[in-house]
Amino acid sequence: MLSHDGLEILVSAASLVTHVGLCLKNGEIQVNTFRIVQKSRDRFLELYSLLSKEETVTRNINEDQGSQQEAGSMEIFLDMRIEELKSFENEREAVSTFIAMCSVIKTGESCIITLSMLN
Repeated sequence: MLSHDGLEILVSAASLVTHVGLCLKNGEIQVNTFRIVQKSRDRFLELYSLLSKEETVTRNINEDQGSQQEAGSMEIFLDMRIEELKSFENEREAVSTFIAMCSVIKTGESCIITLSMLN
């Protein structure tokens, strides 16, 4: 049997996993939190599946169907967020490169103007 403190920690952890799952679904997850979930993908999906199984039992739904559907959809959401983050990082890199190129061109133009003024 868990102590009162242990039970509080368990409830808090379950609540956190559920909250992270909700954030993954609606796309409002923080990037640093997402990276932690991504690193521990299998453990997160297993925990989420177990919590979903508990929830389906509470709601009197067929246990296997409910938890499999929830775990499967959570894996899809996780994959979607991974792709979104990759796309964002690629776009950020492209924009950073473009800005760097613009600053080089601008610096080059000012050097040419300065040289032409000296002649």
